[in-house]
Amino acid sequence: MLALKQTKILRGFILGTLVMALAFSAQAKPQTLMELTEFKLGAFGGPGVYYTTFLGEDAAMVGGQGALLVNDAVYVGLSGYGVGNDKTNRPYDVVPKGRFEEHMAMGYGGPTIGIILANDRLLHIASDITLGGGGLSYAWKDKDNDFDHHDSGDNWSDQTDEFFVMQPMAHLELNVTDWFRVLGSVGYRYTNGVNLGKYSDDDASGAVAGVTFRFGLYR
Repeated sequence: MLALKQTKILRGFILGTLVMALAFSAQAKPQTLMELTEFKLGAFGGPGVYYTTFLGEDAAMVGGQGALLVNDAVYVGLSGYGVGNDKTNRPYDVVPKGRFEEHMAMGYGGPTIGIILANDRLLHIASDITLGGGGLSYAWKDKDNDFDHHDSGDNWSDQTDEFFVMQPMAHLELNVTDWFRVLGSVGYRYTNGVNLGKYSDDDASGAVAGVTFRFGLYR
């Protein structure tokens, strides 16, 4: 009698288990790692206009950036910047006064990695860092000719110089539309390896502040 009762209980347990398993299998889908990890890919790019210090003077600088955006948060891309100042007889004392004018120019850029916080908010912050290289160049100008590099080698050996650059930036980003954003940007340019005429790293390094424009696909 006891054995018969235990058999009925066992059968009931098995039947209940099968019913519950069928119910869950009809409603639930197994979770997988790929489903738990959301992955979205976007892209953006655009120009920027900035104030900076260059060779001990205030200067205007232009730049551009393009990047891939992952999950509306992390971006990886390339950035480039350029700045120039007119100088008169400063880097090289041998240049005759009154005949020549001097022009110093600098360009730099490289890979950029950054992060955007609270990308869906109207106003939010972002930051990035560019690590790469650049060049500082010297050009001379005769009154009757265009800018050209002095290549005689008689009085100086270098007209261009290469250097390493690191530029961290912080941005306050405003979502104007789904595809257009305006950023207030501040940062600092660190150079290493500048040795052209009388100029060194301190002359090529400087603060950076201005406006960045980004156009792209964010969703």
